[in-house]
Amino acid sequence: SSSRPDLVSSSGVLNRPDDENLVVSLTAVIQHGNTVKTKTFYLLVLQSDAELIRMLPVPAGSFGREGYSITLSAFNIAQYEFTQAQYGALMGTAVSATLYNRPQGMCWYDALVICNRLSMLAEKDPVYTINGSTDPDDWGAVPTADDEDWNNVEMDMSANGYRMPTEAEWEYAARGGHPVQSYLYAGTDTIATVARYDGNVGGLYPVG
Repeated sequence: SSSRPDLVSSSGVLNRPDDENLVVSLTAVIQHGNTVKTKTFYLLVLQSDAELIRMLPVPAGSFGREGYSITLSAFNIAQYEFTQAQYGALMGTAVSATLYNRPQGMCWYDALVICNRLSMLAEKDPVYTINGSTDPDDWGAVPTADDEDWNNVEMDMSANGYRMPTEAEWEYAARGGHPVQSYLYAGTDTIATVARYDGNVGGLYPVG
């Protein structure tokens, strides 16, 4: 049978990457047999919802798709994609990648938990209900495979909490969210100025 790895040493550092956020970095030296590895984890210390996620207003408007028009009421959407630091703060886990990169392997089940936890933190009404509860702590562990209970999540569109954008809201915002000028991408027709895609991507990049 294989032996368990030993923790050789560990250390922690507090730092402020900006005026708002407090970050804890934990470095551990782990030995397993003759192999010694050093691993650093980062965790954002959550101070308030305003510091965790910045929302921008998108005005009401219409856009065309496949020969018909879609009209949307005004809504708010996050200025940037979610980051590793935000994911760790709301999911209660340390992250082992650059803090301000987009999290890897995040699924929509994670998004349900994040939205409701963020709503509860901001003292707003949670949008999502699973098995009669809006508290993610009652839902159990986030499934790693298709789950019937989580797939049957109920959504209260009248709630003032955080939620994922609808397909139409996402497309409208991605086109620039402008009621008159419609762009192919977020405020421009030139993709390379606002996005990472297969023509310019070369690894992980900070969000924003």
